[in-house]
Amino acid sequence: MKKKPARKVCGTPKTPPCPAKGRFIMGPARSPWSYGRGGRAAAKPSCTPANLFTECFRGCNNVPNCGWNIVIGTVVFTGENVTLDPGSGAAVIYKTFVGPQLNTTLQVRFREIDAPPLPTFFYGMGALDAAGLAINAVQLVGDGTLHVLAAGVQYSGVWTPQAGATHTVHFTVDGAGAPNLFIDGAQIALVLGGPPQIPAPFGNAMAFSVINFGGPPSSPAVLFDMFEATGVFPPGTSFCCPSGLPLA
Repeated sequence: MKKKPARKVCGTPKTPPCPAKGRFIMGPARSPWSYGRGGRAAAKPSCTPANLFTECFRGCNNVPNCGWNIVIGTVVFTGENVTLDPGSGAAVIYKTFVGPQLNTTLQVRFREIDAPPLPTFFYGMGALDAAGLAINAVQLVGDGTLHVLAAGVQYSGVWTPQAGATHTVHFTVDGAGAPNLFIDGAQIALVLGGPPQIPAPFGNAMAFSVINFGGPPSSPAVLFDMFEATGVFPPGTSFCCPSGLPLA
């Protein structure tokens, strides 16, 4: 007859401590976050680095506000985003930036003023040249019209404003200067032409503006993040914040 194996004892000076009654202890190899047998490592969310310009405004709540300049308006860097209240005028911020004209992608996420859209509302975003004119930029108007500058050439189109709505604006210019604009994943038809540009006084820059030309004051707009990258990326691209992680 085979001898029965000796009963394992715990809690003696020469043995491991006994687990608490009713408690289950999972070893590292069984953890669902481990690489060991019985579990897989949790997948790290993926994102695409934006090699030209990256801003998610995390921690930008002390002067100099991560290098951003306030031109006008009631602007608050909260440490998570930026609120821009134009009142009956304008709220504008910019950061020094020199970007290419061709083969580039601009992506901006912002929230509209939480009030019925008016023709006096304008949301401007994008890169300016040394003369203060838009190189690759988008302007959305509260009456449902829009204008874009692609390598300095102006186009127009239409969009759907909505009080307090959050939008992702994705604008590409290919190597031949042809533009493509997507708002919330939907492609916007563009045609040549539009009103003349008015140069901004701060030269090479990435800028964001909220304008209310004489309309009644209302709530602020909110800017969440801005990116620009070399290449033409699809509208579903998730760019990385400076931390290397995707958007929250």
